[in-house]
Amino acid sequence: QEGSPYTISSIVIEGAEKIGARKLKGLLTMRTGQVLKNALIYYSEFRMREFYAKEGYVYCKIDHRLETSPNLRYSRLLIFEIVEGNQVKVGTVSISGDESVRRGIIEREIVIKPGEIFNPGKAYESQRRIYGTGLFKDVRFDVVGAEEKKEIVDLVFSVVEGKPKWVAFGGGFRSPDWISVYLNWGHDNLLNNGQKLKLESSYSFNPYPSENEHEERFGISHREPYLFNSLFQGQLHLFHHRVLLESYHIIETGGHLRMGRYMGKHIEAFAEYKFKTASVEIFKESDTRPEAVTNSVRLSVSRDYRNNIFDPRNGTFSSFATEYAGGLLGGDNYFYRFIADASAFYNPLRSIVFALRARGGLIESFGGRVTPFEERFALRGTDAIRGYREQDLTEGGNYLITSNAEMRFPVFKIYGRYIGLAYFVDMGNAWRNKSDIKFADLQAGAGVGLRLETPIGPFRLDYARNITGPSDTDLGRVYFGIGHLF
Repeated sequence: QEGSPYTISSIVIEGAEKIGARKLKGLLTMRTGQVLKNALIYYSEFRMREFYAKEGYVYCKIDHRLETSPNLRYSRLLIFEIVEGNQVKVGTVSISGDESVRRGIIEREIVIKPGEIFNPGKAYESQRRIYGTGLFKDVRFDVVGAEEKKEIVDLVFSVVEGKPKWVAFGGGFRSPDWISVYLNWGHDNLLNNGQKLKLESSYSFNPYPSENEHEERFGISHREPYLFNSLFQGQLHLFHHRVLLESYHIIETGGHLRMGRYMGKHIEAFAEYKFKTASVEIFKESDTRPEAVTNSVRLSVSRDYRNNIFDPRNGTFSSFATEYAGGLLGGDNYFYRFIADASAFYNPLRSIVFALRARGGLIESFGGRVTPFEERFALRGTDAIRGYREQDLTEGGNYLITSNAEMRFPVFKIYGRYIGLAYFVDMGNAWRNKSDIKFADLQAGAGVGLRLETPIGPFRLDYARNITGPSDTDLGRVYFGIGHLF
């Protein structure tokens, strides 16, 4: 017989003189009267240690003991014993290993300063920011004096420089019907000031001779991480796109100027001005539009709490953007657009990850203008419904609703890399008019995929079928890619 489970009769915190027991009790993951679970006790200890470390008490020791409660056979008194130690401060902050990269580029990424309370979280954040410049192959830091438990410690950030110039080329299947090749060149430390210059070119084509479809994309971008020595970053991007499909041709040339900043660790906001010219020929609608100019301003904000941007296992990501074109800005096209995107990742078991995503958008013209064909929402790219040919879905709408659900899990490990599977369902559609929106018209596809772990996200091989209107001759579609769809 297992007997009755033990419960917590009372919780006592001893030794919390500098922080205060009341503040620490707010960090506990259990309460009086609950069933006694060791996992929750150890997690509470972890949260208290983390809190003490943020306040500079990095040598703090926390333990616990259980005592029998008088007259309560199946209850225990839980006592946390804390030895706080002394508060630790930062003495000096130095850098080693830098050779060609200007030291100021590294120093501006270090958020922990001499004389401050030593917060390990700030040291790790500085390490992440230095590595995020893309200029270093390795970044580490040492806390000198920590082993001797000194009250003043020195920080030394050690870096290993990478090569600022790079060339990348490759190719693969963009979708079952499209093959893409690309050639890119970049410089990640232009003028030795951390500025980035990138040249991009790609060519995609439909390998079936009867289709005669292809796309050409060229771009050049320049990014300044600290615009005018401020916390704002700026980017200038110029582009030329030529898309020749069976049902329409589009040629676009233009550029956009983008400026924004991080609002804390997880939130970023950007403002963008875009100018472009576009000529469109739509064969199904017998519509040929001469070159038209679009001037627009776009505002966006995103909130990222994923534990890993390449292969998230838990957390959330959400974004919202609005765009205004024409009107006071001039140009030929007048419209406004709203887009909302939200993803959630849940890891209820050790190896299984549930991933959910929902996206919606609308675009409306005004001033007696018609919504440009090239600005409509199309079920392509990240909005694609796996299991369909792109030409079988709507070629553009003013209203968009899509959703995705995936269950991801590893199967085995080979040469240190996990190989896993994913089951998924995609659903969505785009409608021209608000009155046309019917949930019965949602298109859906489902399938299974293979995942191979890589440093920049999993290699993805998916097989999917149309499940809302399958035909006897439809054998499904195969998709390749690097990184999750969302």
